[in-house]
Amino acid sequence: GTGKTFVSNAILRGVRVQEKIALATATSGIAAILLLKGRTFHSRFKVPLNIQPTSTFGVARNDEVGELMRATSLIVFDEAPMGHKLMIEKLDEMLRDVRQDDRPFGGVVVLMSGDFAQNLPVVKRGGRAQIVAATIKWSRLWNSVTQLALTTNMRTRDAAANRLTATFNAFLGGIGTGTLNEYPSAPG
Repeated sequence: GTGKTFVSNAILRGVRVQEKIALATATSGIAAILLLKGRTFHSRFKVPLNIQPTSTFGVARNDEVGELMRATSLIVFDEAPMGHKLMIEKLDEMLRDVRQDDRPFGGVVVLMSGDFAQNLPVVKRGGRAQIVAATIKWSRLWNSVTQLALTTNMRTRDAAANRLTATFNAFLGGIGTGTLNEYPSAPG
């Protein structure tokens, strides 16, 4: 409810109206269809579904996708916290190679969006430590990330005068932060 998809689509439109290339991707097909011309990350960059440290993207400097990567100005990666850190690390390696540019992501602006209070990457037979270690926050690239936060729930802000809605918002906030002890009773 913070308007993340709205903001991402507005940024995509803003780049495209300048006749620059902006690619919209997401970890899931459901999230991808909400983005303008969105595709899954795996489909767009030819990533193996079971990504490993030795995996490479199916993109070469001289192929059609390589040409697209050289012309790209922006990559939106929605629901990024659900993706394994290797996804952004391998994206970084591929873009540096294809664009012949040693800057992070080969100089392409990458907008990663998502909610760390939601699903984290799936790690087969992994415990808490393995799952946390697989998150993008544990990537070698995380130090070059600038974090911004959307803080107002746009779906419910106009209903804030309604006490029941306010109680439900507090409940959702407590779940997201892990501070909820019990469901608050509705105001009488």
